[in-house]
Amino acid sequence: MAALLIMAALIGGVASAAAEPAAPPPGGNLWEQYKTNFITVDGRIIDFYQEQGSHSEGQGYGLILAVTNGDKQAFDTIWRWTKSNLRVRHDSLFAWYWGKRNTGAWDVVDYNTATDGDILIAFGLLKAYQKWGGEEYRTEALKTVADLRTRMAVDWHGRTVLLPSYYGFGVSAGIVLNPSYIVFPAYRLFAAFDDRGFWEKLYHDGYYVISKSYFGTNPLPPDWIVMYESGVDIFREKGSLFGFDAVRVILYLAQEKTRQFEKGTAWMFDQFQRTGELPLWVDLDKNSLAIAGANAGIYASFAAAARSLGKTDVAAKLAEQGRKCLDGEKGQNYYSFSLYLLGTSGALEVKD
Repeated sequence: MAALLIMAALIGGVASAAAEPAAPPPGGNLWEQYKTNFITVDGRIIDFYQEQGSHSEGQGYGLILAVTNGDKQAFDTIWRWTKSNLRVRHDSLFAWYWGKRNTGAWDVVDYNTATDGDILIAFGLLKAYQKWGGEEYRTEALKTVADLRTRMAVDWHGRTVLLPSYYGFGVSAGIVLNPSYIVFPAYRLFAAFDDRGFWEKLYHDGYYVISKSYFGTNPLPPDWIVMYESGVDIFREKGSLFGFDAVRVILYLAQEKTRQFEKGTAWMFDQFQRTGELPLWVDLDKNSLAIAGANAGIYASFAAAARSLGKTDVAAKLAEQGRKCLDGEKGQNYYSFSLYLLGTSGALEVKD
């Protein structure tokens, strides 16, 4: 892989996480910078903010961005690492967290799944199949898609949803969901390859869930919700913020033919135009804002929303501010960089 400056020592064929982010190459494009800063020579995407571990979500982002940039070599390297190191369960879902264990060895730390990671990996594989062909991409994607459908879906009073992980997140009389795990563009693509009726219902029921998941004076979705028979509420055991997770709801909805998110985003656009900044988070119970400013990924997500609503001037200014933040993050924040690229590159687009 070109420009891979994060080199990790190979221990038993698996890369160690002992790495430091490199400085972006002079004049290099953003994808080359992303590879330089976050992707090891053997295809692992490093999260420097979480003990240099790796997540199924991050591997999925890497696959999607590699396809978008036409980088088949990077895609295949990321996929080989992902398949070898994270598809180690009894099914075709992926262990969500790989990192340094208490023994000092680098390996899977948590064998539970993260549904967004499974969705993103399968989405990346199917986009690769559409771009380059290759039956393995399609076959491997559909194994995961089938297990998402058969192992992760539940019917909740007539609505079909995917659980956030293989186990956990149940509460008395309800189920806990992460709204940002509803990846609408992926559902549309899965419907073209798998059980169309199932994925179309999941898509439309996802809209229903999101429509019930806006809170606060200027309504925005929280990072986590709990669904009861009587309705939806903020899952306050995980806080009451519109924050790092929930911003992806805005990003994913921006790819769809909807204005469902317009009211809350209009307020955020107004905040930006008055102050020149977006907040890092919004407390939906207290109707308060973070003092700290948003990261690059948040700006790019709202830029995508502005574009979808026809607010091209606001979109351009948000994207410009996001680019400045990206420079300030100095290649440390893989999550923010990933969302920035997803929000500014058309990586999530799916043709009907």
